[in-house]
Amino acid sequence: MSDIVAVGLPEFKSKYDLTELDSKQSFDGYEVVVFDSLTYLRNNLPHEMEYLSAEASVTANEHLKRRSDELWKFVEQGGLVIYFPHSQLEYKGYLNNSMKNLSFKDLVFEKNLTASVGKKLQVAGKLNAHISTFLNKLQDLLIYRVVLPDYAEYEACLLIKEQSQIVGNYKLHESGGAILNIPTLSFSSEENISTFIDAVYELRYALSPKKQTKAIANIKPVDSGQLPEWQADYLTPAQQQVAESISTLKDEISGLVAKLNSKNAEFKKLDAYKQLITAQGKPLEKIASTVLQSMGLKIEEDPSGDGLIGTYKDQVILIDVNGIAQKSATELDGVHLEKKAAKYFEDNNKHAKSLLIFNGYLDIPLADRPEDIFPEKLLKYSSRREHSLLSGLQLLCLYCEATQNPDKANAYLEKLLENIGWFPDYKGDGWKKILTNSQL
Repeated sequence: MSDIVAVGLPEFKSKYDLTELDSKQSFDGYEVVVFDSLTYLRNNLPHEMEYLSAEASVTANEHLKRRSDELWKFVEQGGLVIYFPHSQLEYKGYLNNSMKNLSFKDLVFEKNLTASVGKKLQVAGKLNAHISTFLNKLQDLLIYRVVLPDYAEYEACLLIKEQSQIVGNYKLHESGGAILNIPTLSFSSEENISTFIDAVYELRYALSPKKQTKAIANIKPVDSGQLPEWQADYLTPAQQQVAESISTLKDEISGLVAKLNSKNAEFKKLDAYKQLITAQGKPLEKIASTVLQSMGLKIEEDPSGDGLIGTYKDQVILIDVNGIAQKSATELDGVHLEKKAAKYFEDNNKHAKSLLIFNGYLDIPLADRPEDIFPEKLLKYSSRREHSLLSGLQLLCLYCEATQNPDKANAYLEKLLENIGWFPDYKGDGWKKILTNSQL
């Protein structure tokens, strides 16, 4: 079970749980709710229908009202709600003009929101420091669709750039909970969603999370007998000292939890490099490009759309990045590389180095993968033509070495480019010297 539950977001690598608008599942046990009711309605609209029927619209209204009440109770109990508001105009096509019956309790959603679309945003000047940090990380990924009224109960946090129109606001609750009404996230890439989720985690645990206070709340005071409530208004000198210590400890806990969650977010980002041993196609090519660039290789996509072209000093490198499940590379991979090299020489009258990065048997755990990722025929063919071959696993190990020894990154790259045939490092069980087993 994740700490985050979402309504209306796409599925994404188990980083958050999903629930339905009409589900009876409560938000209890979660730290954060991300709520986008319009996207949910849009994604769940029957394929053959342009909008919900009158009957279905009434039902959707009822669920929206119920969920609205649940969201505010969640905030009162110390939870964080990220809410994406939409205008009545956007809803009309899905709720069959039955908006007049829709009312959200103490949420920014209102029937009179003004529709407006854009991406140019600026973070408001005076606001909670943690929320400011959160929005500064995300403002380039958000698309506003409504202008919000200036509600007295809410603090403005996002404005249309160089204007005073409000497109995002928030409200903090004394319980440590909060509700943020912000523009919709652009879900155009996994990277955007991952950035959003990491930022949400950091914000949640910076805003006095429930998890922080659980240990303190469970401490039972020494029985002091039956004292009237008014006595709590007065402190003895010793109590004042203890109260100051408690306040200091709470601040320290808050700081430690924020640091812990920042490290958790950093840890999750580093998972991306494991695509070198799990992915294929464009995701594999993208991470391989990132790794090679970090080692000093300049890279651009081949104008033909077939692979990558790298340059290092005065050397040109033609790069093919392939991945496949249950199979090794074949001689055809070498033939394809050689055809590209011949075409490059024909067009430029200059020889280029050929590099094949291949992630074979990608659906098999590393310890169980066959070792013949580059069969003998391919090795003979490519060695004669001075190709350099390495697996995704070998590239991951090479990257790890380079990040641990950044002053040697260029040397590692040069060794790879000078290599002919199968790159010699990290073959067989050699990778085990680099990658540790988290279960041990």
